[in-house]
Amino acid sequence: MLKEINKAAVSDVMRKAVENPALGLNTEAYFRLDDDKENLVRTRALLSLIYEKPLGGYPDIKAVQDTLDGIVPRLNGTADPPEPDVSSVKESDTRFFPLGAWLQSPENARAYKDIGINTFVGLWKGLDGAALDYFSRTDMRVICELNKYAAEYIKDNPDDRTITGWMHWDEPDNAQNTGSGWGPPVDPGSVIVKYNRIKRADPTRPVFLGLGQGVAHRYIGRGIDTGKDHLYPLYIKGADIVCFDIYPANGDGDGDKLWLVPHGIDNLIAWSGGNKPVWAWIETGSINGTGRPTPKQIKAEVWMAIIHGAKGIGYFMHEFKPVFHEAGLLTDEKNSANRDMVASVNALITSLAPQLNSPSQDLASVTSAGIPVDIMTKIYDGEIYIFAASMREGETAADFTLSCPTGSKAEVIGENRTLEVTDGKFTDAFVSYDIHIYKITKK
Repeated sequence: MLKEINKAAVSDVMRKAVENPALGLNTEAYFRLDDDKENLVRTRALLSLIYEKPLGGYPDIKAVQDTLDGIVPRLNGTADPPEPDVSSVKESDTRFFPLGAWLQSPENARAYKDIGINTFVGLWKGLDGAALDYFSRTDMRVICELNKYAAEYIKDNPDDRTITGWMHWDEPDNAQNTGSGWGPPVDPGSVIVKYNRIKRADPTRPVFLGLGQGVAHRYIGRGIDTGKDHLYPLYIKGADIVCFDIYPANGDGDGDKLWLVPHGIDNLIAWSGGNKPVWAWIETGSINGTGRPTPKQIKAEVWMAIIHGAKGIGYFMHEFKPVFHEAGLLTDEKNSANRDMVASVNALITSLAPQLNSPSQDLASVTSAGIPVDIMTKIYDGEIYIFAASMREGETAADFTLSCPTGSKAEVIGENRTLEVTDGKFTDAFVSYDIHIYKITKK
């Protein structure tokens, strides 16, 4: 029976094992949990047993009972969620801006490195020696699950930072597969329990949590938790880095909601109290054979996220229809222009990493008619940088006013042009989702 519990990956299988009297569990309190279709609390408890499973599995029935005895009071409202352990993550390199690829084969590390990707996030088969060799030879970082191999490797190689972080089960805020349908999302308390276990094994690396598109809008894929935004701060407690995904060009086909990407970043920053780095996943191809982002839309999504405070960018490469491509950005010929844009955007971000990692400052304001233009301002090595994005479809002129003395020219980075700055003011034109980056000498 213990073997069945440790093998269970969906709640239907876990239910069969846990509710078998031969196992000998005390399930009296568990059976009192409301499991009707509006609540599904017992099903959530079974998910928690899966999510909180220790590395290597539950060692004995007592460990299963102890875990269940911790889960049930949380779910029936008689106990609060656990508190997260205090993090002791090492300071990050200010010259490094994370640019990630989601769930890709390690043998593609060199091809991704060539277009500016510097971090793999997630591995289908988990970390092993072969995968680590690909990453080490290409100077590629990896954020992966803490499996047995990874745990032994960092014990023997504590200073090797190829493994740059640990990750949770992806999108616990979404409805989970029960084996026969869709059940509830994972209890946030279980995310915190797992976070604490990872931090006790390795307090020096950050724990990465990927959340779903409910971060940015009312997403029905959260099932019975749809619209329950009050749960997000609890999920975020169980992580050091928080990410989310939404793919508007794929979802709508016309890309008129690209602003949902920075809106989700705003929400994550608010829910985390601004105390944790947040990332955004960005679409790169046609995921299900419907919409496909244009190169300009990819560029806009990336920079709007950064302008709104993203400290890392990840790219979703998979295409499932009409033909499956794991590495769609590399292998689907229809994505060649998108691949070139990703490479170009990544090169510019990498070149500006020290500036992007410096604190944002209130150095300028902007006004525009009809179409909002959002900005982020930095100062680095005596230069003022203004990162500006048009946030909707349409054309507008934006008037910028700087709050400190500057030179008379604004270089528009990457566009081979300059603008006149008069009395600390200049104007520029924007069309749909334009991105402009200005560098101005501070007097």
